[in-house]
Amino acid sequence: MDKTDDVDEVTQILSPTGRSFKKEILFDIDSFEDRGQFSPIHAKAIEFIEKMTDFFRQILIYREKDLITLEEELDIIFDYIYLQKQRFGDALQTEIRISDAEMRSHLIPPLALQLLIENAIKHNALTTLKPLLIQVYFENGFLVVKNNLQPKMNKEPSTGTGLENISRRMQMLGMPAVELEQTENFFIVKM
Repeated sequence: MDKTDDVDEVTQILSPTGRSFKKEILFDIDSFEDRGQFSPIHAKAIEFIEKMTDFFRQILIYREKDLITLEEELDIIFDYIYLQKQRFGDALQTEIRISDAEMRSHLIPPLALQLLIENAIKHNALTTLKPLLIQVYFENGFLVVKNNLQPKMNKEPSTGTGLENISRRMQMLGMPAVELEQTENFFIVKM
C-alpha cells in the first residue's frame, strides 16, 4: 500500500459518506451513558474525537484549493489549537487578533497558518512556567505569526521544508514571499 492509498483510505473514512464513522464512534461512546458508565472523561473524549474529525475533514476539503479565506483557515486552526491544548495544557497559549473583515477578505494557501503554528510548537520548549505564546495578527498589511523563542534542549531535526513550501506556494500564486525574522526573544513570520 503506497502513500496515495493511505490518503484515499483516510479520505473515504472522513468524507461526507464516511461521517457514519464519527457517528458510530460517538454512538458507542454514548452507550456508556445509557449504562451509567459515563463520566467527564468520556465527555472530553467525545469532544476530542469531534475536533479531530473536524480538523481532518477540513484538511481534506481545502487541500485541493489554491487559496482559502483566512476565516476558513482559522476554522482549521481553532480545531488544531484545541487538540494541541489537550496535549500541552497551559504550556501553550495563543492570541489571535484578527477582525471579521480581515478574516473574510484575506486569502492564503490552505494550511499555511496551521503549518506555522505547528512549527512553533515543534521547535520550542513548552512548560507551564514558560509557556509558548503564539500570536496571530495583521501589521502593515501582513499576516503575522509570532512566537516567543525558547528552543528545545533536544532539538528535532528541521529540514526547513515547511516554510520553504509556504513561500513557494505563495510565489506560484503571485503573492509576496514569506518574510522571516528571528530576534533574541521571538520568531516572526510575515505573509
